[in-house]
Amino acid sequence: MVNCPLCQAGLKPAVFNTGGPEPCPLCDAKIQVEVFPALTRPEEEVLRSEALVDDQAGCFFHPGKKAVRVCDVCGRFICALCDLDINGDHLCPQCLETGKKKGSIESLDLNRMRWDKLALLIAVVSYITSVFSGFFALLTMFIIFKYWNAPRSITGNTRVRFIIAFLIAISQFALTLFFFYSIFNGLD
Repeated sequence: MVNCPLCQAGLKPAVFNTGGPEPCPLCDAKIQVEVFPALTRPEEEVLRSEALVDDQAGCFFHPGKKAVRVCDVCGRFICALCDLDINGDHLCPQCLETGKKKGSIESLDLNRMRWDKLALLIAVVSYITSVFSGFFALLTMFIIFKYWNAPRSITGNTRVRFIIAFLIAISQFALTLFFFYSIFNGLD
């Protein structure tokens, strides 16, 4: 089951999913435990809720399980395991796979441009190759401002790359201004 992170004592299901911290029965530390509800239900209740009863429809892919939805594309009855919610559309695994291959599911995001990596790459490469290139600094800042709120990767990255690229671009732009200022002041 679930143990206290401090004393490793086994926690009872009464402290799960309470919405706030509960004391550990052994060390009295305040712990908030959120677990999947099926973890605390008796196994026979889980099996009973998914088991097919005589007057119910069965899943197309799992005939012994109760159907809970109908696939929005093909109309097959599907169980909770097979129900794939794609932006409000409920699809079966086969329709999802077919839609992915054909590209017919517009809301399915298979490729995502990583604008933070592109901005950092432009800033670093242009800084290394041409310190006084204000154009690339402006291009980097444009990408940062335009795509700051763009969807990020599902791997949970942050905006740290954008911030680093912005700092590099600002320093690069400042160096470019200083370079041109010193050239024009040297001509007088």
